[in-house]
Amino acid sequence: MIQFLYDSVYTITSYTFFTFSGVNFSIITFSLLIIYLAIVWLTIKLFQLFIKKFLLVKLSVDVGTSEAITSLTSYFLGLLGILIVLESIGFNLSSLVVIVGSVGVGLGFGLQDIAKDIVSGIILLLRRTIKVDHFLEILTNEEFKDLKGTVQNISLLSTLIETKDGATLILPNSFLVSSPILNWSFTGNSNRLKIPIYLLPDSDLVLFTETVLSTVSEEQAVFSQPPPKLVLKELGEKYLEFELLIWIKTVKDEEFVVSSVNYAIEYNLRQRGIAVSFPESGHVADLTSQEVKLQPQISVRDLLKKVPYFANFTELELRKVIEIGYRQRLTLGQVLFKEGEPGDAFYIVLEGKVEIFAEKLNKQLNVFTEGTFFGELSLMLGIPRTASVKALETTTLFVIHRKQFEKLLQEQRELAEVIIQELPKYKEEMVARKKQLREMNILDDDTEDNIGIWVRKRLQKVFSLSF
Repeated sequence: MIQFLYDSVYTITSYTFFTFSGVNFSIITFSLLIIYLAIVWLTIKLFQLFIKKFLLVKLSVDVGTSEAITSLTSYFLGLLGILIVLESIGFNLSSLVVIVGSVGVGLGFGLQDIAKDIVSGIILLLRRTIKVDHFLEILTNEEFKDLKGTVQNISLLSTLIETKDGATLILPNSFLVSSPILNWSFTGNSNRLKIPIYLLPDSDLVLFTETVLSTVSEEQAVFSQPPPKLVLKELGEKYLEFELLIWIKTVKDEEFVVSSVNYAIEYNLRQRGIAVSFPESGHVADLTSQEVKLQPQISVRDLLKKVPYFANFTELELRKVIEIGYRQRLTLGQVLFKEGEPGDAFYIVLEGKVEIFAEKLNKQLNVFTEGTFFGELSLMLGIPRTASVKALETTTLFVIHRKQFEKLLQEQRELAEVIIQELPKYKEEMVARKKQLREMNILDDDTEDNIGIWVRKRLQKVFSLSF
């Protein structure tokens, strides 16, 4: 009886439905084919998991590159697995050439678009100019013009893009290869935003510049480097048109950053008694009908005038200095720089308190509070710091970095002459700095005793100046 049942089941399962390329297709054949393909699929999934979660993480590969590598290897393993499965069930692979040739003819006549998308998908995965997590803006095609979104997946046929509204746009790969696409994430660094601001013609432009740039420096999403810029675009009869240029991590957060910056700028300008204009309606913000309470805030302009090098600067020149600088916040106990580090910046304390101390001597040398400046000698002479600086409380600094200071010297040659005249006043410290350079074997002219001439030569060397 058992033998009869076995023979019956075997007869049914081995019954040949049709024969193709030397293979008798039966229930057993189909079952083996399904099992083998399931094993191939499971192997590919485990391989993808291994690459994404372990191998590429260890190699610190970015998400876009990881997706490209995973997709290409998966397609290759899938093709290889299918060929091995067909070979294992006895399929004559030589006949596959005929099938591929027939399909190729079909593609040539009826499936050109699909073939183009597949080739384009391979190009995208290999070229990697567009990756997963990249933020794109479509510049052509009227239906999707100016549409922006984040790449979610790149397959052989299409690319999925999640728009800022939460919808999913399915684009053929051939469109991404052949059409102009603005990729905001390609460089992986930062993106620049432009924010228009309209001001009354008789406003205090230096105070306006200081207020706007100080406000922007408080925004965590805005980078301090490159520094924000205020560009005066138009001198109108009823308004001055400015454009605030700021750099952020990714433009996908544009609306939230712009909104936050606009709220803060409007509030701080109102607090400082600066009225904005609305050119479309000719309306001007009315500050006379309300009591304006000016913030008890230290003015960078006033502090710069106390620095000997900037004491004779005009309002226009002071505005340039304010614009090239940026604000840096220190928390309690945070070290700004250490003894021996490069002197690459000049600082003014806007609020808070910092300690100057010598680590080698374990001794406090000085304490700088609001309104004091430091770091100019190391910056101007291009020598290492002679002491360390640490915040004694939450502190805000106004900072001019070396690159911006060099640009200022190139534009304001008379500033270099002022520095040359001022630095010899610190003769005792200058002699000590010369000794420091001599010990470090980087003194360019040890025979020059005249401090003024030595300073001139040092500025020429450090900032590539010609007098």
